[in-house]
Amino acid sequence: MSATSHRSAVALLVLFSTLTLLSVGVFGQRRGKAKRAKIVKEQKPTGSTSTQKCSLESELTEAERDAILTAHNEARKTLNLPALKWDCGLASFAQAWANAGRFRHRDDPSVGENLFVSTNSEEPIASVVPDWLDEKVNYVVRTGECKPDTVCTHYSQVMWRETTLVGCGINRKLAGKWSVLVVCNYSPAGNTGGPAY
Repeated sequence: MSATSHRSAVALLVLFSTLTLLSVGVFGQRRGKAKRAKIVKEQKPTGSTSTQKCSLESELTEAERDAILTAHNEARKTLNLPALKWDCGLASFAQAWANAGRFRHRDDPSVGENLFVSTNSEEPIASVVPDWLDEKVNYVVRTGECKPDTVCTHYSQVMWRETTLVGCGINRKLAGKWSVLVVCNYSPAGNTGGPAY
């Protein structure tokens, strides 16, 4: 092999190696970007329940927010369940639904949801969680279901072991039968099958 042929062969080998490395790097970056994009997508359920800045401030006062969170956690403590943390994204989600003024649940399985209404425009926030806890007598722990012809799902959502986050909103300006609507959203959602705790 002549020196010129040898240099040409080496140059081709170097060029081939460089192209191979470049293509591996480019494809590796694409796979990496696609993978990261997928992870981000999985972390953002329909209700945007990850801890984030509030897109809409809850109309609960700070004292009311603390009271409703404390009431949840005192109830959970009786069963040695982990304390819930306040989540701004859930609070914004709840406030948006409260602002809509509809006393019905959303069709969004990505979050748990409890609703409370009152005809008393001065209803104290301290009565909200105890009202949901009153459903305990309707809850069958062994099966995780309500007794026939009763409601217990507000209670079971408050006590759902896997739930870690809560955020609530309020509407004090309802027109019609109800004067006040409180909405609390939870993540992960409860009442997804089996016992709550």
